[in-house]
Amino acid sequence: MRSGLEDEVSDKVAMNPAGSVDPDSVAFFSPDEGGSYLHARGFSTHHVYKHITEHDSTALQYFLGFGTGSALWICSFESLFSKPCSKCGKLLAMNKKSALILSPLHRTYQDLPLAANLDVCEAYHGGCSPYDS
Repeated sequence: MRSGLEDEVSDKVAMNPAGSVDPDSVAFFSPDEGGSYLHARGFSTHHVYKHITEHDSTALQYFLGFGTGSALWICSFESLFSKPCSKCGKLLAMNKKSALILSPLHRTYQDLPLAANLDVCEAYHGGCSPYDS
């Protein structure tokens, strides 16, 4: 399945069981990437997309308890390179773990099962998120 975010993100979504509307696995890639590793359990060669894929496994586990919201959360990455961090207000910041300058890659998902739109989905840098412990 594809989400329609081709301008900024190419994502691969696996549904399990077949015909389900809930993703079993999601991987994010650059739109210009190509290769045999482009599948729902693969990892991008770009750090930005690799970080998102690692973060999404936690989000998908969260959505299993609600049975809804995962598609809306995936669509929140439409603003990947344009939405500033909800805490520090910056578009780019140093990621201390990877020593890379990254955009706010973490999107909140805890309130999405109750949400009707993407406005509640805040963007955070890795060190700014109130949900990171």
